[in-house]
Amino acid sequence: MRICCISDTHRNEHLVEIPECDLLLHSGDFDLYDFNDCEILNRYFGIWKEKAKNIVFCAGNHDFYLQKIYPNFTQEIINNAIYLQDSSVTINGLKIYGSPWSPIFNDWAFMLPGDELKKKWEQIPKDTDILLTHTPPYGILDNVLRANGDLGENVGCPHLRDKIKEIQVKLHVFGHIHGSYNKYTDYQTNYINASLMNEAYELENKPIILEI
Repeated sequence: MRICCISDTHRNEHLVEIPECDLLLHSGDFDLYDFNDCEILNRYFGIWKEKAKNIVFCAGNHDFYLQKIYPNFTQEIINNAIYLQDSSVTINGLKIYGSPWSPIFNDWAFMLPGDELKKKWEQIPKDTDILLTHTPPYGILDNVLRANGDLGENVGCPHLRDKIKEIQVKLHVFGHIHGSYNKYTDYQTNYINASLMNEAYELENKPIILEI
């Protein structure tokens, strides 16, 4: 299966070129603040469906409107893709689980303290093949960049890291930390920070493609 991974498009969907793929994964941060934003996003998903056979997405910390409404209503208004909020879908025999939550930082959407995040990650089924979250796991592609361009502190979730080590998913796709766009493998799990925006919110990065 050819998989295309993107994240953190922040209302620049019109500039993103999606290649031919079997599965497009988007790990949140569209900047969804009202119903109209969702309708616009759904139109872009409709365009992307010309290249992607399947589209699956979760929300991010800039998607406030999706936290205000029920997941089934999100799926009704954004019906050109599959929305996952602490839920899963199976495509071509691969079980994909998606969740939007992140560690607390200021007053953004879908953020929880560590003990509540741990409970969220406990819901991830053990037979998950692909994990789609907005936050990175702690210590993996989760460094914020300092003003001088050096890597700063790790800001991912340690409870998520522990859960992934436990169930050993094949692929974990996330975003959130723009400056850590890249891919990494520990030879059990392939990790992808698919943030398309850089720290200055400029569309700098390309979709990451892999075969699984």
